[in-house]
Amino acid sequence: MAAFGAGTRRVQTLRNTLGIKIMSLLTHAVRPALSPVLPIALGLVAFIVVAFAQFELRGLVPLGALPLLVHLHGALMLSWLIVFALQAVIANRQMRSAHRVLGLVAGPLVLLIPPVTVAACIAMLRMHMAPPFFSPAFFLSLVVVEVLAFAALVGWALALRRESDWHYRLMIGATIVLMEPAVGRALPLPIIGAAMEQTIALVLQLLVVGCIALIDRRGGRKIHPATLSVAAVIVGTHLLDVAFAQVPAVQLVANALAA
Repeated sequence: MAAFGAGTRRVQTLRNTLGIKIMSLLTHAVRPALSPVLPIALGLVAFIVVAFAQFELRGLVPLGALPLLVHLHGALMLSWLIVFALQAVIANRQMRSAHRVLGLVAGPLVLLIPPVTVAACIAMLRMHMAPPFFSPAFFLSLVVVEVLAFAALVGWALALRRESDWHYRLMIGATIVLMEPAVGRALPLPIIGAAMEQTIALVLQLLVVGCIALIDRRGGRKIHPATLSVAAVIVGTHLLDVAFAQVPAVQLVANALAA
């Protein structure tokens, strides 16, 4: 009887141990550790998509009259946002192979987005479809400077893809650049004007960068250089938007396109 009781206890102990291990494996499989930057990345994508969608649903965009290049630009940017969101989720799950494979899609997108975006801007100026509260020179400057800033940050991130701490911060920074046109579509621009819209956009963009900085500071650490670099690019982009719009050559080209 004693031997039987000891055997029963060993079986029960083994069963409990196996049960704990199985539950541990299931917990890790179903609930991977959530990266603190994942909600920021997905929140950015959601904000941009909703801002553009509501603008179109309110009938503020004559979709049928827009040039084909504008539709192509929209398709490319939406594709980028989808890839970015998927990459953020995949990276959070540490699926490195899938992350690398999907990254092959990001390269061609980044090469296509700048020329198509600038061409779409030129088409809108020629068709007199640029926002009336922007001067032709400012609209041209805004589009060219911001799409180049976006592409530069993505290119920088791809170059440092093996340095994950730099890579994901620069990728998020590139998407923060895309907040500016989304903010413009979420605000009553005819009422507040272009200058106020730019100010609000800059503040919101820096708030997102500030959230990343707070994550950097956890545990008493310093703000990561990549986060500071993104902040500098965001501020520099807004300054260049205004500066290039004052250049006589830019004004001459923009006015000629809009004539």
